Amino acid sequence: MPLEPRTVHVPGFGEVEVPPHVSRVDSGPHTGKGWHGWQVRWLEGGIRRSKWFPDRTHGGIERALEAAIDYREQRYPGRQPRSAIREDKGVTIVEKLHSNGRTVQLYAQASHPQHGKASPRIYIGTRATATPERIERAIAQAREVRRRLVEEHRLEAKGSGG
Repeated sequence: MPLEPRTVHVPGFGEVEVPPHVSRVDSGPHTGKGWHGWQVRWLEGGIRRSKWFPDRTHGGIERALEAAIDYREQRYPGRQPRSAIREDKGVTIVEKLHSNGRTVQLYAQASHPQHGKASPRIYIGTRATATPERIERAIAQAREVRRRLVEEHRLEAKGSGG
């Protein structure tokens, strides 16, 4: 079943219908500075790829969207690109320097499948207190969190038609 277009809200512009695998990116103020544009994302040979279409160099929001959609259609004529969102991926171990500036903390991080959303972290311990058992337990928890996030993302996409 082909994926349906979805409605995206663009601050200062309004609602826009976009096809699957085309995403809006707005970073920074909407007064010209920052990153504003459309991104096409796809999976090719197991590698996540993307192409950026900035509003500024394409003559505005609508023309940048047209360019992104044209590119997507050229890349995938008559078929839907495969989604890169998978439950079995997206869990990593990250290190973070504590605010004291001396202690390194370890976390298992479950990446959020929706771009721009925070990736939840499960605390493992410090470098001194992290054991293989604590690491494995945190990874198992992060995998469960990732599984739930991916399932919620799929349900939201079905509900919004995208």
